This record gives sequence, C-alpha cells and structure tokens, in this order.
Amino acid sequence: MGGLKKSEGFALVGVILLSVCLLILTGALVQWIRQESRVSVKQQKSTLAFHLAEAAIDRGRWKLQESNSIWDQTGQGTPLTNYNFDKAYKDIVGGQYAIRITSVSNNSDQRIIEGVGRDSSTKEVRRIYAIAERQTLDSAIWSGGEVELKKNSEVHWGPIKSQTDIELEQSQADAGFPRMYSRGKIELIDENSNPPNTDNVQYWAFFDVPPRPLIDFNALKSSAQANGTYFPEGDTWEDAYPGSPNFDCDKDPCKNNEATYLPKIDDGLIWYFEKDFKLKKGTFVTGVVVTMKQFKVEGDVECKGYYSAAPPANAWMEYRKIDTSAADQWYADAGGGPPSTLSANFTWQSSGSPLKRDGIAKGVCFRGFVYAKEEFEIKKETIVHGMIIVEKDEVENSKSTIVFYDKDAGKNVTIARTTVNIVEWREQPGAWPPGL
Repeated sequence: MGGLKKSEGFALVGVILLSVCLLILTGALVQWIRQESRVSVKQQKSTLAFHLAEAAIDRGRWKLQESNSIWDQTGQGTPLTNYNFDKAYKDIVGGQYAIRITSVSNNSDQRIIEGVGRDSSTKEVRRIYAIAERQTLDSAIWSGGEVELKKNSEVHWGPIKSQTDIELEQSQADAGFPRMYSRGKIELIDENSNPPNTDNVQYWAFFDVPPRPLIDFNALKSSAQANGTYFPEGDTWEDAYPGSPNFDCDKDPCKNNEATYLPKIDDGLIWYFEKDFKLKKGTFVTGVVVTMKQFKVEGDVECKGYYSAAPPANAWMEYRKIDTSAADQWYADAGGGPPSTLSANFTWQSSGSPLKRDGIAKGVCFRGFVYAKEEFEIKKETIVHGMIIVEKDEVENSKSTIVFYDKDAGKNVTIARTTVNIVEWREQPGAWPPGL
C-alpha cells in the first residue's frame, strides 16, 4: 500500500507541473494572439490608407482629363481648387484622402499627382507620388487595326502604334527601326505572347498601347465648311476640281487655269471628306485631311513637294538599335553619337543623290495630318511627311512608301478632351497635410 501511495504522489506532482506549464503556455498564447491581432489590425488600417492614397491618384487623373482648360491651368503654376492639399475627400468609408496636382518643369505633357490617404480610426497615413501623361499626337502611324509595311516601305523619325498587330516583311524586321508598339504580335520579331515582349529599345509587342486622343471632329468640319473644303458627297479630288485627274498643273486643263483647279491644296487648310479621299500622284497637298471612309494614294507620277524642314528633335530615338558614331545611317543622321546629332535641315528635292543626312531625291505627296476612319492605303511609291491615324481598319503601305514623322503636323487638329495615363508612380513618406 505504501508503494502505491508514493506512486500516486509522483503522479500528482506531475499533474501539478503540467498544469503550471499549460497555464504559462496559455498566457503566452493569449499574448501572442493579442499581438498578432494588433499587427493584423494595423496592417488592415495601413492597407486601407494605401487604397485611399490610390483613390486620390485616380481622382486626380480623372480631373486632369476633365477638360483641356483644366490641363492647361495645372501647367501654369496656378493651384487648382480642391486639388492642392486643400480638401479632405470623405467619399470612401473608413478614411479620407487629399490630392495635389502640380506641373513638371521640363515636360508640358506631364503633371505630378500626389495622393495621401488616412485611416479614420488609427490615423495611419500612406502617400503616393505619380507622373500623369496626356496622350498627344505623338506617332508617325497610329492604327486601331493592323499596320502593314510591305515591299521596302519605311517609317522614319517617329514610332508606329497599333491596337492589334504589326505585319512586316523581312526587310522591315531586320531594319532595326522605328520603335514599334503593338497590343498584339509584331510579325517576324515577336509573335509569342509569353513575356518578355520587348527589347526596351525598338519594339514592344503585346503592349498596352494607349488610345488615341479624342479629336474634335465638329471643329474640323466647321473649319472645312468655312473654307470651302468640306465635301459631303464627293469622294475624290476630281469631284472637288473636275477636269484635273492628276492634279498636274504642267498639263491641260489645269496648266492654264490654276486659279480654278488648284487654289487651295498647298495652303495648309483642313479638308473634310464624308466619303473616300483619293489622291492621284503628281501633286503636293498640305494641311489636315479627314475622311470618314478611306484614304488612298494612286498613280505613278512623282509628287512635287520639294522643300526643306527640320527633323523632330527626338528623331534619334527611333534608331537606337542601329545608331553608331557614323553619319548617314538614317535620314538626317549627322553622326557623332550615339545618340547621333541631327541635321539642321532635311531637303526633299526633285533630283540628285543627297547624302541621307541632308535629304532624299524625291518629292513629298502629302504633308500634314491624316485621319481615316476606315483605312489608309498606298499602292505606289509615295512619300508622306506628317502623321497618320486610322480608326477602325488598317494602315497598308506598299511599293516603297516612306513616312517621315512631323511633330507639328497635328497643331491645327483640335483635341476635344485630354486622355491621361499614369506612366510612373512610387510610394513615398509623408504626413497628412496640415490644416485638413
């Protein structure tokens, strides 16, 4: 019996020790749970504050694209009411946010948006700094459909942007220029949607190409109507000026009556066609052409746009893949790079064999801005100096078409509303604005 009682005593001691250990562990567990709960709540509040700061950035972006006047005001150093850390927005449950919009000193197409969010219960604050950029008429070719370059066609001084695919032949794929941005594939360069889809120099396939700026077509139509260059029914130059099928004023009947047949084509006006626009080669047209159908260039006569112009300051960006210190690798390449310097003037002329840095021995058919709602098609050797935008279908350049980008081609094109995208953002430390 005594041995049994001794054994029971040891068991009792063990039970007591176990209970003490459980009590200690339970207390530690409760403390740990409380600590984790506090950390979790803090993280939740911090996350809420961050989302509030994101909401501030988004609201600032939408404000910038509300109207062109808003964009202009924010670039003039004048604070925008309610967007200068002078208002606390409380439209999101659980907290509030504030916004400040300021200009970028060296880029008129960008604005700075700062957003700060604060959780209501814990006063947790998060802050985001973002760069917003408006979409401008900034490409040699922009297409809502495919862009097709065939048979030695080239694009110089500005990028190509497509909302679908870019179709190339081997010569264009091997050329190394211009920059190409496509929501879909870029044939012979990148046809697989698996990343990476860019070399960060020349091409960006399966890329989020932004939409074109919103053009004020009513304003363009009104200008054309005022100048007698609006054609609601006629679809060709022949309809505009009957009897001059090639618009070559060295020949009859245009030769002796230029005042009738060619009074306006080189005046830089706005031309608005409700149907097709068909340009017979042999002439030189300047200005803005809007067609609600197709833009086509046909014929074999050399065009007569003989003039000099300065290339865009950023033209060298199209050739970073091939650029060296040598000159004449591309049109207007004065050498000395990379990046190469640009020739001060580039000449389109009727004869001779100028070096690439100085010019090209051909004339321009169209200089300016083209908008075609359905299609842009060139079937013969043609030179375009300006910008091309096609809304629905495709841009098809064949037979050695050469497009030279002109950044000023769209200066007479009224933009109805600014489209703004966030191109850079980062979180930064900062307190809630004082006084709010």
